[in-house]
Amino acid sequence: MLVADRWREKARRLVRIDVRAFHPTVLAALVLAGCGGGGGNAAGAVVDVASGSPITPSGSATPAPTPTPSATPTPTSNNTQPSSVTAIASNFDRASFIVPGYERNGSYVPPSAAPDVVGAFRFICTAGQMNYDDPILYPGVKGGSPHLHQWYGNTNGDYASTYATLRASGDSTCSNMLNRSAYWVPALMNAAGKVIQPDYLSIYYKRLPDGDPLCLKESAKGCVGIPTGLRVVSGYDMKRMGQDQPENATFNFRCISPNKPSDHHATLAEAVKDCGGSGQIMAAINFGSCWNGQLDSADHRSHLTHGVYQGQSYPECPATHPYIIPELTQQIAYTIAADDGDIWFSSDRMNGMTMPGGTAFHADYMEGWDPQTRDTWNSQCIGKMLNCSDGELGDGTMLKRGPLTYAAVQRLVTPPARP
Repeated sequence: MLVADRWREKARRLVRIDVRAFHPTVLAALVLAGCGGGGGNAAGAVVDVASGSPITPSGSATPAPTPTPSATPTPTSNNTQPSSVTAIASNFDRASFIVPGYERNGSYVPPSAAPDVVGAFRFICTAGQMNYDDPILYPGVKGGSPHLHQWYGNTNGDYASTYATLRASGDSTCSNMLNRSAYWVPALMNAAGKVIQPDYLSIYYKRLPDGDPLCLKESAKGCVGIPTGLRVVSGYDMKRMGQDQPENATFNFRCISPNKPSDHHATLAEAVKDCGGSGQIMAAINFGSCWNGQLDSADHRSHLTHGVYQGQSYPECPATHPYIIPELTQQIAYTIAADDGDIWFSSDRMNGMTMPGGTAFHADYMEGWDPQTRDTWNSQCIGKMLNCSDGELGDGTMLKRGPLTYAAVQRLVTPPARP
């Protein structure tokens, strides 16, 4: 099945859970921005569109990864990424970052996702630092990436990041420090060479619930949690720049401005056209859910893959990838102005190549969650097939966060100088 077909099948299976993804007041506010969401730290506030008042929250075991194959390229410094890790507890008071969840008819536990077949955990992030670092492809090399990256999540994410360093320090632009994971994508640029900062970033993890018979139909060893210290890249493979690589088309772009078409497109220009030349667009990318038991791979992506439909009504993981983990999907919203002109990601214009804007989009992920918090949302939200949004953990509590913005505080900024 082609990647585009997988997107359509995912939409068919999961569309109902997306529609009901968020607490009603949060959803009402974010509809104005073109997409539902929840969670995050930022300077502004989400406003209840009915009252005009700011909204403020009230307060399965994974197998040990096998060693990374010896074929993994040797980094150009002594900052080697570990092939296996031991979970590291938070070095701060975890309880101070947890508050009561949203109350619904006397209960603080999120509703079931039924009739959908998966459990979901969602939150929203705001933009973080920008730099030319890439600790997965160029570990230990300051400014080693040939293109500029926009980060979110751990505010200390840089060229030297490992699971251990992420767990040791850094605030987070994704709710709070309980999520010290690092996420990064190429920076979006306009025709004048300015960086277009994201309005917000919606992240969610979804998987079949614990005990679902489909777990052992779709994979040989069933459903497990997010691996501790997982490192992975999805989307266009920059090591194969200029090559045809349809298997890496795990992303799409669409207009999310109200009353505009919201079709999925392969390029930014097509999405902007749907918006009438200006408006809010979204880049969406997923990372696959079939896992081979390793934290990394030689190409940093093939240890995760997508299930394939082979005449049956459900996707089946290859025998080489016997586990199903919660699939990570990232959705990044940007506001585009009519005078931005041709927009492109920093990875589209490098090494002497000029590709249509969006062609070389990709995303990197380095897991750095507080282990107890991750295990809670995995077992309660996903394991029990709940519809957890805005950082709700499924046990009646949620991630504490500050006010949330759904538009960039400063839309255009000058890119930083390369080190």
